[in-house]
Amino acid sequence: MRNSKISYLPLAALLVVVLVVARASAQQQLPAAADSLTESARKETDVSQDLHRVLVDSLSPRVLARLVESINPVVVPNNTRLTLTPTARSLKPGSGYVENMLLFFWSAGYGVSDRHAILGGASLFPGTALDKQLLYFGTKSSIYRSESVQLAAGLMTLDQKHFDDRLSALYGVATLGDSDAALSLFVAYGFEGSDMADHPIAVLGGEKRLGRRTYFVGELPFYRNKPRFSFLGLRRYSENGDSHWDLGYPYLSYSFGFGGD
Repeated sequence: MRNSKISYLPLAALLVVVLVVARASAQQQLPAAADSLTESARKETDVSQDLHRVLVDSLSPRVLARLVESINPVVVPNNTRLTLTPTARSLKPGSGYVENMLLFFWSAGYGVSDRHAILGGASLFPGTALDKQLLYFGTKSSIYRSESVQLAAGLMTLDQKHFDDRLSALYGVATLGDSDAALSLFVAYGFEGSDMADHPIAVLGGEKRLGRRTYFVGELPFYRNKPRFSFLGLRRYSENGDSHWDLGYPYLSYSFGFGGD
């Protein structure tokens, strides 16, 4: 019986040694396995980045520009007028605007049809009777339209109590360009009663897009072939393009649109 117990001791000792050696081996292999998983994840990340780079490089600049535009579209402005004078562009039927300049001067426009619009305005000086305010009325009719050239003509009148006769003018305006950049030439021949002006008034105006919603706008009137004064400023449109505010020299104005599609 004693001999039997003694014979088990070497077997138990051998089993302990085997377990110790196996545990040490497993501990050595675990870091190797972890390192292998990390390396595999790193390789997958590198492959993903390479595929992303190849995909982006394969797109042409034109396609990329269209993707950017679809995500952040360029604003289409309601650019039917500059600071003082109208452009040759038409208001959409049923659409219009109300504009305030320097707090005391108000104007409005409304598209009667696809080609015809009516314009109007008045001064609203505090403490001044209505019959002493400056009143303005006008029309604009589109004559020719293409993608880069538009022509329009109309009639404008100014009335005030101290005028001997109502001041009126027949005008024509041409706009060349698109919504990113355009030039407008406005020419008006004035008359008071039956007396016609000796010389026309011409206004050279322009607009240039500086950003998605920001434009540079300027006007330079001429009389007897000499420049008289200038209107220069920045115009900032709303996201839908209907409303805008102008900050320039020597004016500050705000306009909001309504109606249309």
